[in-house]
Amino acid sequence: MKKLEEYTEDIYKCTKCGLCQAVCPLYELLGKETAVSRGKFALLNGILQNEIKITPKIREAMDLCLSCKACDDFCPSGISAEEIILAARAKCSETIGIPIIKQLINQTLANNYILRTLAIFLYIYKFLKLNIITEKLPSSSKIGNLFSTLNSFLYEEIKYEKSKTIIAKKDTKIMYFPGCVNNFFNKSVYNSLKIILETNGYELIKTPDFSCCGMTARNVGDLKTYNKLAKKNLNKINNDIDYLVVDCASCYTALLDYEKLTDEKLKQKAEKIKTKIIHINELLLKLDINFETNNTEQNLNVTYHEPCHLKRHKNLTKYSKNIINKIQNVTLTEMEETQKCCGMAGTFIICNSSISKEITNIKINNIKNTNSSIILTDCSGCKIGLIKGTNKLNIPVIQPIELIAKFYKDKKY
Repeated sequence: MKKLEEYTEDIYKCTKCGLCQAVCPLYELLGKETAVSRGKFALLNGILQNEIKITPKIREAMDLCLSCKACDDFCPSGISAEEIILAARAKCSETIGIPIIKQLINQTLANNYILRTLAIFLYIYKFLKLNIITEKLPSSSKIGNLFSTLNSFLYEEIKYEKSKTIIAKKDTKIMYFPGCVNNFFNKSVYNSLKIILETNGYELIKTPDFSCCGMTARNVGDLKTYNKLAKKNLNKINNDIDYLVVDCASCYTALLDYEKLTDEKLKQKAEKIKTKIIHINELLLKLDINFETNNTEQNLNVTYHEPCHLKRHKNLTKYSKNIINKIQNVTLTEMEETQKCCGMAGTFIICNSSISKEITNIKINNIKNTNSSIILTDCSGCKIGLIKGTNKLNIPVIQPIELIAKFYKDKKY
């Protein structure tokens, strides 16, 4: 990972044209210069010139970013604002430390023992139906927002059932990287993947005890933890696999970006593994999965939210839409601003809950205008944000693979 000082020339290249203002979701809401990359670059230039010092206010300005990369697409100077802001956060963390709430979230996700304990807590919490009580708490309060986020983990759409193989078994070695949410809190996507692959003659290699991908650690500027998590995960990936399949857009981006690590041994392993990493929807298309699901729901209308990490970071949503269009009797209705950030953005949903909610509300209004009965997306984080936003609409938020698995189960191969 490059240090802030290595971006001096890029920051200097900013022409202050203001095109980033036109596409930044935060600037649209707040109208603050520090909310947009141009304003942040002015501050960072002052820091690099030793004209101003890093303070909590500077940190606050750097945290006011969704990492959606919208400004990257419109920058005439070709500057990657997201990379620079991440480097700035790392510099802030090194200089004045990380805010306590971000430390708590970061260290929780980085520790599998804590995550397992939380998973047990959520199971008991759900079993006792305490979520019915906590859902009545005002989401505008900090405690209400916290429980609203917790409740978003509980919606497990697909339960696993052993499937009958309809095609001869294949020798393809497929390993699955589940990420934090799908590993510890909600196995719906994992269950869906197993059902579909088993039906089509493929098996998953036993999933190792993977750690968090490290995206949160990287985003809060804790590069020490990010490197530690990357090392753990890379050491658990077999070199002889054919595919390492990832369903979460953020995890997918994090794993591909491991090649930017400074540790030379880790970097070499990451470069080898990179050729095996594949998004779940691309895998389904590559394996020529059977999409004859016998969907009896005529003309099911769905809409699709494009996660920032899948669209702008890696430009892979074409596979998602291709998958959706292959499902029988399903009509994809595009929402307005389908590529616009949903407001989740990792810790942003907790640390800037009111702003996050306003951004999500814009997305939800666009969804309502499609009259869709199902919202599809490809990111665990986006699912949480959208489920929170659609709490009173009773519209399920799932991934395309979950919809396919539902029809597979209904057909009962």
